[in-house]
Amino acid sequence: MTSVTALADVDICNMGLSMIGISTQIQSINPPDATEQAKACAFWYPKARDQLLKWAPWDFAYTCAILATDGSTQGPPGSPGAVYAFPGWRYGYVYPNDCLQAVAVTTYAGQRAGNSYWSNYWTGSVGIAPYIPKTPYKVVQSQANPGQKMILCDLLGNGQNPLYLFYIQCVTDTAQFDVLFCDALAAMIGWKVGMALRSANMGKVQYCQQVAMQARLNALAQVLNQSQQDIEADSPSVQARW
Repeated sequence: MTSVTALADVDICNMGLSMIGISTQIQSINPPDATEQAKACAFWYPKARDQLLKWAPWDFAYTCAILATDGSTQGPPGSPGAVYAFPGWRYGYVYPNDCLQAVAVTTYAGQRAGNSYWSNYWTGSVGIAPYIPKTPYKVVQSQANPGQKMILCDLLGNGQNPLYLFYIQCVTDTAQFDVLFCDALAAMIGWKVGMALRSANMGKVQYCQQVAMQARLNALAQVLNQSQQDIEADSPSVQARW
């Protein structure tokens, strides 16, 4: 099986510099070498990487984790002296440290299917897929841990029935980057760094900006090409005609 050679962060930066007409090769960004280009790349690289990761659900960065309570809720909701995690929300959960973008909160059944039907009236009917509706959630500042984020939800998660957060992870290991992401990140570096370097070709900097903006659409297309959606059930009005 053919393997893809992983690029180091400095290689991606050099790709970006070459895209804006700078032939100088930097040697390191952590720590940066003495060149102006390396210092600019060291500043912009982590920002451009995280921004690009948030733009689309890149497959290598899409993951999940079991949510842990953050201590904002005191006592069972509805009981005397109970305190909700947030006005209108029953429970608060810890926001993962490596989370860049929350995508969905689910039970063990995940985002696909579970043990409850989307319409109780049609429960058990032939042809109705057992889909679970999207779970409402919200990201806010933690009440129990100021300065940190928490995830609000009305579902109670525990050891027997955990809640999961699907999210975009802050991936720093370049060995996990795919080729499309590396090219897009190089364009981001060329765009961001090029605005700060006098030696950059401004026409090429604008081109890098266009390439970077297009990367999100390319990433979405890649995700769709590597997955198959579940078949959607017909509406109750259509089912009634059978």
